[in-house]
Amino acid sequence: MDFEIVGEAVTGDQVIETVRMTKVDVVILDINMSGMKTLEIIKQLRKNHPIIKILVLTACTDKGAVNGLLNAGVDGYISKDEEPNSIPGAIRLIVQGKNYLSPVISTLLVNEIKYPRKASEKEFLPDRELEILKLIAVGLTTREIASQLGIANRTVEFHITRIYSKFGVNSRASAVNFAKDIGIF
Repeated sequence: MDFEIVGEAVTGDQVIETVRMTKVDVVILDINMSGMKTLEIIKQLRKNHPIIKILVLTACTDKGAVNGLLNAGVDGYISKDEEPNSIPGAIRLIVQGKNYLSPVISTLLVNEIKYPRKASEKEFLPDRELEILKLIAVGLTTREIASQLGIANRTVEFHITRIYSKFGVNSRASAVNFAKDIGIF
């Protein structure tokens, strides 16, 4: 075999520690790791270990998440719906300096280019949800948003859930990226 597994991590903090302590050429990440958020892991890896290649292997295939992670600088993105034997090939390609997108992800992105959402199809948010989305975009926590708006944490969480549902996403980063993609802000 032309590569070997040199470490394993369950949390984002463990990923950073493993990379710091071990010579690593490629990091394979899942979006739903506990601890540090995936975008923060990628940001730290890009800053402190810029030559490391990053491959995302996840079940999450919503457009906002894909775009957000690609914009953050990942080198490859594989859906867990793909054949497991595609992973070694993806690793080989990104080590060679190429990018890899699995067919599921490629199709998603090509369809977005071929069939963009028209302005009339945008799902506009009520003022309160738009206000909350803008506060999410600047990085405020649920508690900070609630405090700033003078509403309960549960109310903020309710609005965030509605935003996710309307956009078909499952994370704050995906919601913000989707809003940017469709021109809400």
